[in-house]
Amino acid sequence: MKKRLTLMLTAASLALLLAACGGGSGDNNSMEVSTDSNDTDIASCAEYAIDQLKSVLKNPNSLIVNNLYAVEADDCYIFDIDYSAENGFGGMNRDEFFIAVSSIENGFAVRTYGTGAFSEAENQMYSSQDFEKFNKVSGAYILDPETYQVVGIEESGIDSTIDQRVELVGKMKGEKEDSTGYGGAWDFEVDGDPFLKVVYFTEGTDLSWYEQFTGLPYEITISAIKDADGIYREAEIVEDTIRDATIEERLQRFNYYDRTILQDTISDSGLEVMSGDAMEALLTDATFSMRNNYGGDGDGTHTITFHGDGTVDASYTYEGAEYSMYEAWRMDGDSVVCTHSYTNTYGEQKTADYYFTPYQYDETRYLLIDQNGDYSMVLTQQ
Repeated sequence: MKKRLTLMLTAASLALLLAACGGGSGDNNSMEVSTDSNDTDIASCAEYAIDQLKSVLKNPNSLIVNNLYAVEADDCYIFDIDYSAENGFGGMNRDEFFIAVSSIENGFAVRTYGTGAFSEAENQMYSSQDFEKFNKVSGAYILDPETYQVVGIEESGIDSTIDQRVELVGKMKGEKEDSTGYGGAWDFEVDGDPFLKVVYFTEGTDLSWYEQFTGLPYEITISAIKDADGIYREAEIVEDTIRDATIEERLQRFNYYDRTILQDTISDSGLEVMSGDAMEALLTDATFSMRNNYGGDGDGTHTITFHGDGTVDASYTYEGAEYSMYEAWRMDGDSVVCTHSYTNTYGEQKTADYYFTPYQYDETRYLLIDQNGDYSMVLTQQ
């Protein structure tokens, strides 16, 4: 029904005939309890909800209903009972109790979610989720805790963005499997929130690009229509500064994503591989400003000198200490090979060769694209 009341209701009860309650998650069952009452309005359902709460209290006579709210769901009412009651130690605790009640022939039914007991944590979770869902659309009835009559509407919980197109800035965390019940949707992380948004993109949207980055996703902007369940549908990509960057923008930024994308796309960029002879002549006894993935204590910009005797001066600092990147270089065909010697965690001496494909970008800048890893660099002549 999900409608919004516009009138303040007082003494008169709502004459709404209710069928079995729908919605929610899990295996839904109803626990039917016969009564002598045929009154099917919200006040009668509220009174029944209070009786059910009393039945699970250690001392039913200690119950104090502080506030009583209800939302009109799919053919039932879901009640939010703000109450105080005596605990097992004789003190008073304050808590919230959620319960969904619908009228049946000669009585009422309480919605349960597979556990068989309406007071179980699982039922409280699903009932509270359903309460929040319908509250976001229509607001909640405010009931008098003593007469159970509706005295107003609480609209502060209404979400004005429901069924509206909104923009989200977040990270694509991966496609959901069919077994989750959201097959075809993607997990979308917003502001580091561990509760990921479920996003369905418009039919035909090619999202294969993002599959390579689900282990280390980056932020993009999407727009989508948000429904009452918090699901985002008909999503479209509004802005992707990583995917849509120019080569110049990549060189200025040169983060992990830029380096990875350059590796994949450099062959289609129009830039030609430099010959080994030309590259050797360029590098020998020359010093360059170099950017790569060694951030250290700086911004990832370092100095590298390729000496004519095959040695290299290239280092970075980390936490105030200086470390060598490479100690030697050579040409292997059209590839630049940089060598690094190091001691591993077991105290063993190791040597590693890194192969780079060279490109000239403009008059002063050159690209060395790592052929097998993430050590690509931009060289600018000093």
